[in-house]
Amino acid sequence: MQESMKADIDQLKTQMGQMFEMMVALKDAVIVRNEEAQSSHPPLLQHSNLNGGNRNTRESHPYGMPLNYEPVYEEYEE
Repeated sequence: MQESMKADIDQLKTQMGQMFEMMVALKDAVIVRNEEAQSSHPPLLQHSNLNGGNRNTRESHPYGMPLNYEPVYEEYEE
């Protein structure tokens, strides 16, 4: 019985090693693709450049809400 458990554990170790190698290969492929994409596209403009350097204009929040917006939280009774 111990020999079959040892064989099972060795098989799992081999499979985990193969999965790890695949994950490393995928990560490396994603890094290469991202580097290629960044080198093929010109840099994006910053918000301040879009406004012509005028800081008085309203800047947009990433989720479409105004800057410094805090949602209203109401207390609910169960």
